[in-house]
Amino acid sequence: MNLNPFDRQSLIQLAEHQYAPATVKINHQLICSIPWPTNSATPMTLNLSEPMASDSLSAICFLLSMTSINYRFWSLEQDGTISRYRHMDKTGARALWAAFEAAWGPTPHYGAKLAARISADDFPRLFGRMPDQEGRLAILGELLSHDKLHAGAQILLADIRSHGKVTVDQAAGLAAIFPQAFEDPYLKKAQLALSMIAAVLRDSGTEVNVAGLTAMADYQVPRVLRALGVLEYCPSLADRLNRHDLLEEGGPEELAIRAATIIACEAIAAHTGGTSADIDNLLWLSQDIAGESPFHLTETRWY
Repeated sequence: MNLNPFDRQSLIQLAEHQYAPATVKINHQLICSIPWPTNSATPMTLNLSEPMASDSLSAICFLLSMTSINYRFWSLEQDGTISRYRHMDKTGARALWAAFEAAWGPTPHYGAKLAARISADDFPRLFGRMPDQEGRLAILGELLSHDKLHAGAQILLADIRSHGKVTVDQAAGLAAIFPQAFEDPYLKKAQLALSMIAAVLRDSGTEVNVAGLTAMADYQVPRVLRALGVLEYCPSLADRLNRHDLLEEGGPEELAIRAATIIACEAIAAHTGGTSADIDNLLWLSQDIAGESPFHLTETRWY
């Protein structure tokens, strides 16, 4: 089985191969009975602030850079408690977004100005106490070196405009160019970046189809799906989550969660008439449904 899918069908096949209902089971009957919001099939739009909003290429560079370090906003403390990343009065991905906008600066550019500001000494000042600073610095170093980001963004923008869509194929291409940032069996961060790029272009009047993406398997979307009853965890896995046990990256339990997330979102999209990418966004924005229920803990740079 290919562990590095290069298109949507092979990624879904990977999820089907790794789906383990004895560990994480999808309740397909419940999917059909949940009263999904009437806007479930509505494509996402995203309005960026200046300066990114004034230049599509700058917007793509911004979104690729930010999404490259959009992962693991938690730390497992020695006493077994979980601490969440907080900065600028925000938490998690929202804190990253706010910090990244401030770090990007007030004028349009394609990554060079951010590259000049990023260093081990400046990182805490720009982003606060974000977990895995070393890993995030390495990722940004790869992404922002030798004008690679500008060149990659130009190719990506031309391809999107030519075909009117974003796809898993493009996500795999990003992973090939920027492996530290985007390589992942389920291409989570690369697909998330493409989904947001499509939303920004759509907001500016360019229609971009996202049906070529899958859901983005992370730790929050499966938490919401579990709270809805769509995902059912076996007792031993549920106990491990409650104890804040670490799940191995690429281990059977972690893969079972991610695979079930992909397949469940495909089923919800088919039922609602939406796309998996937009269902993913709907679920991510619905985290309040899950309350304080635990998410699975995997020390990974994939998500």
